[in-house]
Amino acid sequence: MAIQTQTYIMLQKNGQRANYAQIAKFEDEALVFFDIWPLSDDIENLDFAAPPAAIGSVYKARILQIDPKTNLCFLDLGKFNAVMRLKPKQNYTEGQYILAEIISEAFGDKKPRVRFAGKAKPATNNAPLKNTAGLFRAAPNLAQYCIHLTQLDGSKITCDDFGFAAALKNQAQADNAEIDLEPVEFNKNSGLNLFELYGFADAIQSLQSATIGLQNGGNIVIEQNTAMTVIDVNSGLYKGDNHLKMVEDINHAAADKIFEQLALRQIGGLVVIDFLKFERKTQKLKFTEYLANLAKKYNIEMGSYTRFGLLELKIKRAGKNLNQKLADMT
Repeated sequence: MAIQTQTYIMLQKNGQRANYAQIAKFEDEALVFFDIWPLSDDIENLDFAAPPAAIGSVYKARILQIDPKTNLCFLDLGKFNAVMRLKPKQNYTEGQYILAEIISEAFGDKKPRVRFAGKAKPATNNAPLKNTAGLFRAAPNLAQYCIHLTQLDGSKITCDDFGFAAALKNQAQADNAEIDLEPVEFNKNSGLNLFELYGFADAIQSLQSATIGLQNGGNIVIEQNTAMTVIDVNSGLYKGDNHLKMVEDINHAAADKIFEQLALRQIGGLVVIDFLKFERKTQKLKFTEYLANLAKKYNIEMGSYTRFGLLELKIKRAGKNLNQKLADMT
């Protein structure tokens, strides 16, 4: 049986356009993707352009400083600065202009990270552009982002904003892409938003919960802080007298849920997991192989167990996690 996929795009709040869009994708009624996109308050932004520092934006950048000890290069992008890790055989000079693509958003006290995207052509009499840093090519706009997201699996789009629905249609025509779009009009007095209307507001809200229940009665607790993310696996309300089977059942269910939540919550950096302890070495080896397959599926670097039996994962950061994005919405 084919998997049914549906993408919901919500821009409205209390009958008015919010300052952010929320994008949720479901497969057979299970949440598999969620993201938040900040919206400009500029009424002329009809194409829903990406924020200036969005991933994928390309800037003409001026090199401010090169630190050979850390192999880092610090750049001026015009309205903000960024950092770039130098690769072998990359030779630059301070004051030089290059094209730099943003690959990681700023978060906390971390500057945006960029990579070399090409040489910057110098100003000439025929092209009297000043040698100043600034935006060279914007990242894909919201319509392009959503169309790409749905083209991966052909999912149907439901949107609560007629202005953005028009932008989707125009962008699809420009890109020669086919989309299955259903705009939804709301009664402003109903008090329901798009997610509430379709009955999955709780699934979105659960992404902010620290404790997540498992179908077999166990649970996991996710604690995020600046240094790392710590996840604890608990037996909870699991029913059964066989301890060996309980550990195996809960750990496998927890592993599936943990990797799913790491992706949904866009968690990066160091992750430490305290699974239930196996009594038999053969069980632990088999479970470790299961974890390795999950790590490969989700493109996560799996480390080793610490001397206390904790598993370490390393996830490449690409900017703010979901908690940080949600905090920006308030």
